[in-house]
Amino acid sequence: MNNLSIAFKNLKKNFAFYALYILSVSLVITIYFAFTSFSMNTVMLEKISGDGRVESMCRVISVFLTVFVIFYMSYSNRFFLRQRTKELGIYALLGYRRENILSLLLSENIIIGTCFPSENNKIIIEDLTSMEKKILQLISDGKKRKCVADELYISERTLSNHLQPIFEKLDISSVVEAITKAIKLGYIPPVR
Repeated sequence: MNNLSIAFKNLKKNFAFYALYILSVSLVITIYFAFTSFSMNTVMLEKISGDGRVESMCRVISVFLTVFVIFYMSYSNRFFLRQRTKELGIYALLGYRRENILSLLLSENIIIGTCFPSENNKIIIEDLTSMEKKILQLISDGKKRKCVADELYISERTLSNHLQPIFEKLDISSVVEAITKAIKLGYIPPVR
C-alpha cells in the first residue's frame, strides 16, 4: 500500500475528528480576523469614540486575543497529534521510518487541502455605485467634504455614510487610498 491509499483510509476513519478540528480552528481564526478587521477600521472607531479610549481598548484586547489564538492553535495541534499517537506508533512498529510517517501526514493534509479549494485567491471587489463614483470624482478634484456634500445636496453625515461602503468595497482606510485605488481600477479618470 502506498501513502496515498493509507492517507485516504485514515481520513475516512478519522473524518469526524478532522471535521471537528477544522471547524474549531476555523471558528477561532474567523473570530480573530473579524475582531482585527474591526479594530483596524479607523472610520468605524472614529464614529464610536472620539477620545481614543475605544482604540486603546481594541489594541489591548487584540494582544490578548493574539495570545489566545497562538495558545489555542498550539494546544489543538498537540491534542490532535495526541489522539493519533497510537496510530502513528503502530506505523512505527510496522517499520515505517519517521520520514514515511511525515510523508503520510503530509499526504493527508494535501487531500484535505484539495477538498477545500480556494477561488484562485482572487480578490473580488464589489462595483461602486454611480453616487460613490461621483463622490470619489469630486474629492479627487480637490473639493472639501462640505463642498462635495453641498454639490450633491446631501449632508456631511450622509457623505460620511457613503464613504464607509467605498472604504469597505475597495478594502482601504483613507480617502487618498480610495482615490488611488479608484483610479487604478478605472472608476475615475486620473487627476489632472
